[in-house]
Amino acid sequence: MKQDAIWIVGGGMLQVPAVECAKKLGLKVIVSDRDVNCDCCNLADTFACIDIYDIENHIKNSEYPGIKDYNIKAIYTEGADCEVTVAALAQHLSLRGSKPEAALKCKNKAMMREFLNRDLSPQWTEVSCSDLSSYDYADHFGYPVIVKPIDNCASKGLSVVTNPIYLNNAVKQAISYSTTRTCLIEEMLFGTEHTVEILIDPTLNFKWLPINICDRYFEDYRTIGKIGYMTRIEKGHKNPSELDKKLQDKIYDIVYEASQQIGIEFGVFKCDVILSEVENMRHLKILECTNRLSGGFDSQYTQPLAYGSDPIMASMMLALGMNSYEDLILNHTKKEHSACLSIFTKDKVKMTPNVERIFTRKTFQDEIRNNSDRHTFVLTNAYTHSGCFKIEFESDKKIVEREKDA
Repeated sequence: MKQDAIWIVGGGMLQVPAVECAKKLGLKVIVSDRDVNCDCCNLADTFACIDIYDIENHIKNSEYPGIKDYNIKAIYTEGADCEVTVAALAQHLSLRGSKPEAALKCKNKAMMREFLNRDLSPQWTEVSCSDLSSYDYADHFGYPVIVKPIDNCASKGLSVVTNPIYLNNAVKQAISYSTTRTCLIEEMLFGTEHTVEILIDPTLNFKWLPINICDRYFEDYRTIGKIGYMTRIEKGHKNPSELDKKLQDKIYDIVYEASQQIGIEFGVFKCDVILSEVENMRHLKILECTNRLSGGFDSQYTQPLAYGSDPIMASMMLALGMNSYEDLILNHTKKEHSACLSIFTKDKVKMTPNVERIFTRKTFQDEIRNNSDRHTFVLTNAYTHSGCFKIEFESDKKIVEREKDA
């Protein structure tokens, strides 16, 4: 008799909680990742060495002994940018999931903007590798502009360009990070940034449930080497959001409308948004969206720390076709403050009462070019907002406090 299993695409650090959830549900776990030394490799019952973006080989491997011998109940990811692979593999195996073409609209930033209402998206244009001489696009928006790959994540290849003389290098870099050799040039927006997550279930009366809104914090611009353009790295995030409830409800409604415009009819829909104030009116723009939960230790750790919620278990149960998952995200058992702080140096953080966990990547980058280069992540929990933003370094016991408007 075949054993029930779940296939988790992506085996990095942020996928570990998903494997743990699957084990709690009594499932065997298949994990696929190109890195045989990934964090989830030894946690899985079966490991398949496949690049998370390689749809063809995922489908081929689903027919191989060792995987085919399982009764696969769901395809899942929560902290990896591979929603298209998940959707395509689920469709191939006749399992629950989004339509691959809808998931692709999330992955491809130009397609996403084409399907969103114009008032929800920044002004933008698409540039291909054969179009490197067409730099008059940015003049239309006015500087500074954002340049980023059309299909990557974690700010890889993203830069802020303040002067036309640096646009050439920025476009070339962005294109080098794109599988389609294309990038976006878009207007630079200013305001507060947030991550918004909802859970879409066609069987519910209201079709969807709110999961969370968190507040994100970024450092000032940093110059990348001697190249002449700049980037901006996320310092961290905080739960719960400090936005008032009425505004949060409005944001949730807008994000659900966006999911329908793109065609996401099942699972998690996550948006990174910016709220700017123009003429005393707050305007929301969607910067990016995905058909999965947030990364960056948000859904994995800081939401459970702040609320007692479990968005990973809830979304996994939905993928498996299980009922009674709503309480895992709606009925919060506690209301505290939690934060994830990024440390850009080799300094070790001291364990204090408000520090819950410290995660350190295996390698240290001397130059932080994007969010994936961040080295150390400190998870904190406290009864007050300010308590979350205080940490101490072991070297000199210096206390670092980050204000909420930093």
